[in-house]
Amino acid sequence: MKFFKSAAALLTAALLVMPAVTARAAKVTINKVIYSCNTSNHRASVQGCGDDYTIKKVEIPDEILYKGENYKVTSIASNAFNGCTELTSVIMGNYIETVGSSAFADTGVKTVKFSERLQIIGNAAFYNTELTSVTLPESLEIIRANAFKANHKLKTVTFGRNITEIGDYAFWWCEALSGANLPNSLKTLGVEAFKDCESLKSISLSSSLTAIPQSAFENCPVENIVIPASVKTIGEAAFCNHHTPSLTIPGTVTTIGKFAFTLGTNHTLVLGEGITTIGEAAFEECTSLTSVTLPRSAVNVGPRTFARCYGLRSVTLAPTLTTIPASMFNLSGLTSITIPEGVQTIGTDAFNGCYYITTATFPSSLRTIQARAFSYCDDLATINFAEGLTTIGEEAFGSYEELDLTLPATVTSIGAKAFYGAINIRSVKALGAVPASMGTNVFSTVTYDEAPLTVPENSVEAYRSAAEWSRFRSINDGTLSIMDAALGQPDAHDAYFDLNGRKVTHPAPGQIYIKTTSGTPSLIRK
Repeated sequence: MKFFKSAAALLTAALLVMPAVTARAAKVTINKVIYSCNTSNHRASVQGCGDDYTIKKVEIPDEILYKGENYKVTSIASNAFNGCTELTSVIMGNYIETVGSSAFADTGVKTVKFSERLQIIGNAAFYNTELTSVTLPESLEIIRANAFKANHKLKTVTFGRNITEIGDYAFWWCEALSGANLPNSLKTLGVEAFKDCESLKSISLSSSLTAIPQSAFENCPVENIVIPASVKTIGEAAFCNHHTPSLTIPGTVTTIGKFAFTLGTNHTLVLGEGITTIGEAAFEECTSLTSVTLPRSAVNVGPRTFARCYGLRSVTLAPTLTTIPASMFNLSGLTSITIPEGVQTIGTDAFNGCYYITTATFPSSLRTIQARAFSYCDDLATINFAEGLTTIGEEAFGSYEELDLTLPATVTSIGAKAFYGAINIRSVKALGAVPASMGTNVFSTVTYDEAPLTVPENSVEAYRSAAEWSRFRSINDGTLSIMDAALGQPDAHDAYFDLNGRKVTHPAPGQIYIKTTSGTPSLIRK
């Protein structure tokens, strides 16, 4: 008897721990469309059309009848009609809440009537269809990644007022799309969401967005960009190749990513106080831009920021900058530049190819001018170095017209070809008592032959003995110029002097001398 009682107890315990029996999902086909019916909650999901790819129109009812009971149709399954190329029309019942991934991808769908209860459109749900116009319901909250990607004929999209998320690539390559009025409910916009929408001229951004992500509107010819105050970050290439004539970026934005506005057509640019970081090439090749002022807050500025801005004539640099990055204004149209106090380094190629710069003024804080910083600045006629500069890089300066050059006493290193090609340097004054180390061919051959080098008193022999410096034909300490020396011999007839002002009794053939005839000096080659 005890045995049977124990067995009964064990059986009861086993029954208690057994999992509940799951509801059976039954399938039924109505008008060529397959439905899956959940018998536990009396809901149905559209599964597709099986192997029948000839279906042209799908009209989903609110409810279907299965074994005498009604089932609300609430979803369309993933891949339900994927590849049904002859399908052109879809009408959703009023209870559809979700459209699954790739449900209508690669179909011939031209028109869709959405359910007024629709909440989610899945990943690639309408990828590569024939849609020309879409009106999304007010109930819709989420558009997943790739949802309408590559809809080449899609011209208009009307967004509902409750959308909170548009996923990555959602409208990528919808090349006929002309406008995107994003609702203020939108909090998240995916990367490349509207990239390569080549007809997209009008956009309105949500006031709830905190970030405009990478390439969100890249290659979109947007004609007016208004950045909401909610935005803190503008991502890489976000608006690359835009067509906005006037652009204001508010100070609520702290970070502008690299290439963010590259190839833009804006004539005016206003950068708000509060922007701290401007990424690499953020405004590169904005060819119509004429002037720009960097805010004091912009302490992190990337290379090539305004490179190839051919129309850029004036710039005001932030006094908080410590470095002008590499190629920052390479091949821009600047006519003059004042480097603010606080800048310590001018980067490689920073102003390379700024052909129209005529003057450059440097602060006492400047320590290093890197390679090719001012190379090919052909009109640069005035260079005002300040004490404190220690290093001038290779090929730092190009060719100039009638330049008088003074090198501060603090300069200790001059790179190879630093002033190479400067055929019209009239004079060089080196203020350092100890000659700075020099790379090869710092000055052109003509400059070595003709331009006098003036050095501190009692330093002439040090410069004559120093590599490269010794190539100057005329080195003096400023107390007696070579012409003064010649003019100091008013009674001399056919007297010769070397380029250091010393009288030569037996001038050697092929050398350059100062010849005086009746006290009148002239430069000759013997």
